[in-house]
This record gives sequence, C-alpha cells and structure tokens, in this order.
Amino acid sequence: MIQELLSNGAALIFGVLAFLLGNGGEPREEASVAPPPMPALENWNPGVRPPTLEEVVYGLIRGAEGAVPNEEEPNAPTPVLPPIVFPSFPPVTTTAPVVIPPTEVDEPLPPVLEPSGDISTTNVLKGALVNIICSPAKGYNLRSTSGTGVLIGTKGVVVTVAHVGQYFLVTDYPEKNAGSCVIRTGSPAKNAYVAELIYISPSWIEENPTTIVTSSPKGTGEHDFSFLAITGSVSGGSAPSSFPGLQLAPSGGKVSEGDDVSVGSYGAEFLTSSQVRSSLYPTITFGSIKEAFTFSRTNNTTDIFAVNAGAAAQQGSSGGAVLNDDDQFLGLITTRTVKADLSLRDLQAITIDHLRRSFEADTGSNLDSFLRSNLSTLVTAFEDDAAALLDILDDSIE
Repeated sequence: MIQELLSNGAALIFGVLAFLLGNGGEPREEASVAPPPMPALENWNPGVRPPTLEEVVYGLIRGAEGAVPNEEEPNAPTPVLPPIVFPSFPPVTTTAPVVIPPTEVDEPLPPVLEPSGDISTTNVLKGALVNIICSPAKGYNLRSTSGTGVLIGTKGVVVTVAHVGQYFLVTDYPEKNAGSCVIRTGSPAKNAYVAELIYISPSWIEENPTTIVTSSPKGTGEHDFSFLAITGSVSGGSAPSSFPGLQLAPSGGKVSEGDDVSVGSYGAEFLTSSQVRSSLYPTITFGSIKEAFTFSRTNNTTDIFAVNAGAAAQQGSSGGAVLNDDDQFLGLITTRTVKADLSLRDLQAITIDHLRRSFEADTGSNLDSFLRSNLSTLVTAFEDDAAALLDILDDSIE
C-alpha cells in the first residue's frame, strides 16, 4: 500500500514538472478579456432631453461591433454606423388670441357726413327727401305710420304716395284734428314742418278704400300719389321762403332698361318705433332700371319701372325718389318685392309721366301748371274734396 502511495506521488510530481517545462518554465497568467467600452452618445445635448432606451441600445450595439473583430474576414474594415442624430425641436409658439368684438348695442347710427365741394347726387337726394310720420286718433283700428316724401320745386310742395297721403285725410277722423302728421328732415330725421293735402288721387282712394286698415296691403302702384303743401314749421313759425326740391323729369322722357339711376328713401323696416323717432337716416343706393311696364291696354305708355335697389327697398320707402343721370326726378317709389335677402329686393316706381297723365285724367288740368299755383289757394281749394274722400274711408274704418 505504501508502495502504491509512493508511485502515485511520483506520478503527480512528474506531471507538474512536465507542465511547467512545457510552458517555458514559468507560470502563465490567465488571459482576461476586457469588456467593450461604453459608447459615447454622439450629439446628445442634455439640455434638450435624455436619450431613449432605443437610443442607448443602439449605441451599445455600435460600440460592440466596433470592438469585436470580424473572424470570417480579419482584414475587412469595421462597418461604420451612421451617427446618432437627435431631432431638433422648433420653439413652441402660441397662436394669436382670438379677438372677440364688443357686443353690439342698440345705439343710434352716427350721422352721415356731408361731402364737401360740388353738390353730389347724394346731397341732392338727401336735401329733397322728407320723412312723414302720422299718428291717427287711437282706438279706431288705425296705425301710426312712417313713410317718405320728396320735395319738388322750391315752394315747399311734397309728393308722396297716396297710401301715405291718405293719413292726412284721417287726421280729421272722427273729428277735426283728432290725429296729426309731421314732416321731418335731416340725418337723423327730426320734426321740421307741418303740411296740408292739396291733392290725392280720387281714383286710388275709390279703388283702395280698405288699404288704410289692412296690415299688409297690396297694389299695383297705379294712381298711387298725392301732393302736400308745407304751411309752417313745427315751432309755429312760418315756412322757409325756399326749399331744396327736385326738378321733375321732362314730359316724354325715355325710361329704358339699363339706365343708371339713384334711389333715396327713409326705409325703416328694421327699426323699432322709438328708433324711427330718434335714429332714422335716409338710405341712398345706386342701380339701374331692370324693366319698364305700362298700365294701359291701349297705349304703349311707360308707367312704372323696376330697380334693384337693395337696402332702399324697405317698408317706409314708399314715397321715395328715383333720379336719372341728370339728377331729375324720374319716378316715385310705390311698391317693392318681399324677399328675406335685402340685396335681392326690387322696388317699383311710377314715372312722373304717369303722374301727369293720371292727374289730368282726374282733374282735366296740367300737373306742371298746378304745381306752379299759389299753395295757400290750393290748400283751400282741396278742402271740399278732402271731406268727400274721407267719407269713403269712414266706411272702411268703421
């Protein structure tokens, strides 16, 4: 057994000696493999944001591939990976604040400034237009109304439609001076004058006796005119010696489709009654004649024409004026189309020649000569006719 131990011990000693002698006689240190260096994160700006997990992994892979040689192709170049570039972010900007306009309030519109220099068509119209407000006696199925009138000539004659002029008749219903009418001028319109009827078409009254008590009257415009004479101021003083009235278009003048015209009125459709009294301004528009028509079945006369007048085609515009290129009074506004879109509305105006023919048919007299007569005389002369026409309206009112 001792011999066996000695034999094994010798074998062990010889094995160690052989190992040492085979390695140069010196013990060899164990080789160690250094871990690959941590890759530098290129273009990383700590001031922007920290890298994501994907970006860190990408960098580690890149460093590892650069440290491990390619065993299949020892001399092959190490692949170069693209640098890691972090996107740049533009500075954050805010959109401009939404400005909310102030809430509109129910205030009077500012007055329209008069242009300086030569008298313009606008000034001609504004100087000749008047607003007519009538307030009949209460309790008789009669409404207060606002309409338009036009000064013609320089003496203080106002022409308006018969469906406005009839309210001058009912100022004496049910008794004398039970109601009132006032002539207003300016921008905004203010009480200025008192007036009396000197003519209203009897043909129109006879054909339209119920218009005064109808909420939405309809008509053709035929014979729809009347004349007033300004007799004094609302303050009780006398009337001015001269007025800025329009010149009537000459007899026989042509009214043709496409002719340029200007339109003026005191439209009040979108105003309350209090606004009509305090904030009513004249409306002036420009357009052209669309069509012309006749009321006659036998004669080819031009009696009425249509104009696309937009804002001027409102309630309250009846009695307004249409002027031709020479600023002559071409037509009296009588009717309008009813459309929700104001810009699409048309108005109709009877020609001054229609007034001439209708007046002569009723009276046998020339209209131009009539308008040159003494106004006080005309007021007195019409009193009996006014009473007879009021009787026709009485039946409708009652």
